[in-house]
Amino acid sequence: MKKQLLLLLSTACIGITELCAQNWVNGGNTLTANGSIGTNSSHSLLFETSGVERGRITNGGNWAIGSTGTTSRFTVNSASGVSPFRAQVNGSTKLIVNSNGSTSIGSTTAGPTNGLYVAGTVGIGTAMTGASLNILNPGSSAGIRVTNNFTGNSDRFGIIASSVNNPGYGYGIQATGGDVGVFATAEAGSYSGSAYGVSAAAYGTTGGRYGIYGTASGGSFNAAGYFNGAVWATSYNYIVSDRKFKQDIVPLEHTLQQLMKLKPATYLFNKEAYKSMQLPTGKQIGLIADEVKEVFPELVQQAVHPAELDKDTRKELSPEIKYEGINYQGLIPVLVASVQELKTLNDEHQQQIEQQQQQINDLKETVDRLLNTLNLNGNNLTTAFLKASIPNPAQGTALIQYYVPQNSRTANIVFTDMKGAIIKSITISNKGDGQLNVNTAAWTAGTYTYTLYINGTQTDSKKLVIAR
Repeated sequence: MKKQLLLLLSTACIGITELCAQNWVNGGNTLTANGSIGTNSSHSLLFETSGVERGRITNGGNWAIGSTGTTSRFTVNSASGVSPFRAQVNGSTKLIVNSNGSTSIGSTTAGPTNGLYVAGTVGIGTAMTGASLNILNPGSSAGIRVTNNFTGNSDRFGIIASSVNNPGYGYGIQATGGDVGVFATAEAGSYSGSAYGVSAAAYGTTGGRYGIYGTASGGSFNAAGYFNGAVWATSYNYIVSDRKFKQDIVPLEHTLQQLMKLKPATYLFNKEAYKSMQLPTGKQIGLIADEVKEVFPELVQQAVHPAELDKDTRKELSPEIKYEGINYQGLIPVLVASVQELKTLNDEHQQQIEQQQQQINDLKETVDRLLNTLNLNGNNLTTAFLKASIPNPAQGTALIQYYVPQNSRTANIVFTDMKGAIIKSITISNKGDGQLNVNTAAWTAGTYTYTLYINGTQTDSKKLVIAR
């Protein structure tokens, strides 16, 4: 190749003597000092083969191959379908400009039209090879900036990242920061629809899927998630409560007395003093943390609202705020235990009431017997009576004992509920002492009255309690 070039140059020198400072010989020349080839005038130096110009050095010192003129220091122009440039190392292509306008590095595979194809790793500001693209920026500017200025009415992406070579493995994006790992904003301007600073989803057909997973540890205050504003959800909020995670389990006792020490209140948040916290507006209902702490210290924890910093200058816009928060969900077991205590007290009181009612019924029955014995009405009808149900309270059946005078014409026992509605009416045909079994299985729990009527006149009544 070198000999052919010298032959070409020598031929040019022979044909145009003003281009040569000396005669050049085909096959090589022996020089005693640096040699030169070119023009000493303001004309370009042209290189030809087969009578066709293949390249030139312009009078301004620019090199052109396949081009008759260039404003660049070095220009290569190729015909369609011909790669204009190739660089090799030991016969292996390391750089090639392809005919489609793409550039390939480390491979002869053509890249996308007017694009770039790199077979190895890329290092910008670094020789690290841990990733396909390695960027090290020691300055204060961003390591990489991607902007999509598409103006149409459809979604476009600044960055698309994917790593799904095998289901269950791969991270689309891994980010590490000394302060913030990932910082995302949605600058929607006047757009009236919803905008999302972060939108995440997880899909699949088996196994667990977590749209967002967060963890925090090692700090003086740790929060897997901290939201500066209200949090809404369309489904339930679950808290770990499996027995296998717990130890030293002790039942709550005497919670009602403790619960009565709390002081529920209405209040307004001081939004003006704490603008960075996005506190709710309007009247609120709740408890005061320092008051709850005196009664249930386990339900109060100190938290830290982080300082707000300018994302570019890191200047502090608002300081961090330490405060105490209440675990309102932790109050639910306290409320449950208190209701259970109330139920126990109510059952005890109900039992006392029933015992007292039974005593009243017994006394009333005694008085009725005495009145019947005295035959105050003079027609012997007052000797009719009812006895207390056996059992009372009753569940399935109740045994009712009664006495109907011999001279009575009609006798009925009528059962009514607390509202006076008749539940059941039974006609008594036998005179004298008698009893009947009443099926109460279908009756709802509550207190009923059964009354004995003789000749249409009420003569006695008793209470019947149905329990379930």
